[in-house]
Amino acid sequence: MSPSDLEAATLAEFPELRRLIDLREAGWVFLPGLEDGEITEVRGVRTWPDGWGDAIRVRYTTDTAALRTDHDGGLVWQREGSLVEVVDGLLTLPPPSEPGAPRLVRATEPMLWIRNHGPVRLQGAVRWIKDQFAGLPSEVNVFYEQAR
Repeated sequence: MSPSDLEAATLAEFPELRRLIDLREAGWVFLPGLEDGEITEVRGVRTWPDGWGDAIRVRYTTDTAALRTDHDGGLVWQREGSLVEVVDGLLTLPPPSEPGAPRLVRATEPMLWIRNHGPVRLQGAVRWIKDQFAGLPSEVNVFYEQAR
């Protein structure tokens, strides 16, 4: 089965996942969250100029959370709910440099636990995820680029 056929079959069974494709097309990068070799969640990140970052965690179509942090790691936006609600929130969130974008820090940046690496701040996690993609064998990077 080709990647496009697999994607079509998956969307036929779980149409809500179209929202993750919308994020991917907007420049997001995704990695599976694994526990004992099983995918337990999907994590995504998007970085902005000047050190801002967005992140999403999807455990199920009814259990999704996202946030945006500023360049100092301050939490400026957060949403929890269904996959559709949270992704809609992210897609309507203005870029950090545009008028109307949230800038008021509501909390300090939460810690993200990365297995075998311990707790890291979101910006560190973004760099860690990028390093994971950058450090992959060339065949995997080709596969990833084809899937984008």
